[in-house]
Amino acid sequence: MNNIDEKYALLQHMSRVSELAYRMAHYFGLDERKCKEISIAAHLHDIGKFLVNPKILNKKGTLTEEEKSSVMEHVDFSYIIGHLMSNRLTPDILKMIYEHHENYDGTGYPKGKTGDQMLIGSHIIKICDAYDAMRSERPYRKAMSKLEAFEELMRYRSQYHPECISCLVKLEKIGHTAEAV
Repeated sequence: MNNIDEKYALLQHMSRVSELAYRMAHYFGLDERKCKEISIAAHLHDIGKFLVNPKILNKKGTLTEEEKSSVMEHVDFSYIIGHLMSNRLTPDILKMIYEHHENYDGTGYPKGKTGDQMLIGSHIIKICDAYDAMRSERPYRKAMSKLEAFEELMRYRSQYHPECISCLVKLEKIGHTAEAV
């Protein structure tokens, strides 16, 4: 994959996450303004990856600790880029961008926040981001089916807001696995 293809794939990922996050926000019954904020944050959540070395992002093997740290910096970069646009973005949008790798159980990054310390939009973006990443072809693995992605989410379910898992099953029509939620 060449550099333009990689950038296009990242932009496509951000667009898909934004669209799914918007649908999920509506499903939760959030007002239109909040749904749009979540969609905007989702669209910008990975923009900082443009500042991470593409050789690391597309590495086929296991990342070293230093490489993992480099990838994790994309959250800070995304947040900084958002701050540069702060007169156009709300504080909640910036917070959701910054929190999109926090886990419901507190094991995420950058701050190790738990579910009740995060905005619902952050939870929505997190699961939509993970699901889309699993469903997409990556240099280091093939794309997963809906069922395989759901099973992977369930394997790590403590990281996701329980209502977001249930919502994803319904929105994506994952099938018989819905009873497992």
